[in-house]
Amino acid sequence: MTSTRPPARPSASRPSWFSLCLLVLCGCKGSGSSDDFGGDVAWLVSHGQFAEAVANAEGAWARNPNDAEAEALYRAAFVAQLLDRARELTFENEDELALEVLDRALEVDPENEVALAWEAKTRLKIADRWLEIGRECHAEGDLTSAQAAYVEALKFDPEHSAALRNLGQVTIQANYREGRGTGYYHEGVRALSDYWLEQARRGFAASGKFQPENERAGRRHDQVEVMIADQRLAIGRTFEAEGLFAAAANEYLWALALDPQSADAAEGRARAERETQAGRLLSESRMLIFRDEIDAASELLSEAMELSEVQDEKAAELLASIDGRRLDVLYGQAINLERDQLFAEAIAAYGVLLEATDYHKDAVARRETLQEYIGIAAEYYDRAMTAELPEDKLESLRAISQFWTDYRDIQDLITALEDDR
Repeated sequence: MTSTRPPARPSASRPSWFSLCLLVLCGCKGSGSSDDFGGDVAWLVSHGQFAEAVANAEGAWARNPNDAEAEALYRAAFVAQLLDRARELTFENEDELALEVLDRALEVDPENEVALAWEAKTRLKIADRWLEIGRECHAEGDLTSAQAAYVEALKFDPEHSAALRNLGQVTIQANYREGRGTGYYHEGVRALSDYWLEQARRGFAASGKFQPENERAGRRHDQVEVMIADQRLAIGRTFEAEGLFAAAANEYLWALALDPQSADAAEGRARAERETQAGRLLSESRMLIFRDEIDAASELLSEAMELSEVQDEKAAELLASIDGRRLDVLYGQAINLERDQLFAEAIAAYGVLLEATDYHKDAVARRETLQEYIGIAAEYYDRAMTAELPEDKLESLRAISQFWTDYRDIQDLITALEDDR
């Protein structure tokens, strides 16, 4: 195809950002004219002309809807445009909005390495910001606000070690303020924060080592162990309430190590592990839905709903989205057949779709239009076959070619009639 590349600009070093965007276009260029066109799109992306790159790639795909390389190029250009928008939002410190744009890019290309890496960095940045807010509130003694901030940090990065540690500490302190944990010590020993408990534990253990006859120190060591286990239970329950099930399972495991007889810790660990597994299944099913692997996603959702006691609402939302996605897949199959001018097959595909639902987008109107096309084409073809004058034959055949270029043998008939003129 003739290159439509804009005139070259004066030579200048390209920003590293545009070079990064080009990574999403790797592997999308075919051979021959497709390769030339892919180069044009890459040139536009490298010069920051994302809207034009997307428009050109989308146009090429529209002209060749069954060309996998054209579709891949369009997706890559669209993702590059989204990444550029995310970059702008990041520079403006609009990290939450940038994250939404990155999530949209991953819907289009779930395995895009650039988007995945950037999403992880953005989540960590937002989590770090919430961590600092939590530390400020913690230092001012506002434990409720500090706890809420640490939880927000963990929503963006569930494995954030500092947020996990600080949330554990502030939860223990809040519990103590509410009167929990009192009565464990005698003669001036008070309920302490996590690190003080650990210090007390080590001190009582040392007393037992060097003064084995000191029964009081041994009793206090056991009391500290039970208190730490209870506090781990409290932290685990807090994590569970916030939906941080993997973190909760770790806390319950710690509580069991300190107090192996704790039925609450054993039940909590089993419950949190089930919810953790259910959460993984929900995440995997969400990715499968994006890839239109509907049946596999449905199976995972069924497993998740059997495991979970508290994530049913999320599973129900995904099941609802599956129904819509399945209809979209059927609609897309019918559209592709229609674009290929396989009108009878497209009508049948729309029929399958409309058996599942009474209405979906413009499926009813499209099926009716195609049915009219078939009737009109047959009528004009009969006219052409019965016309006496070549001009009348040609007029009827050309009328068909306006909407159905490969109907029966009309192209051969048109060529023959035009050659005879």
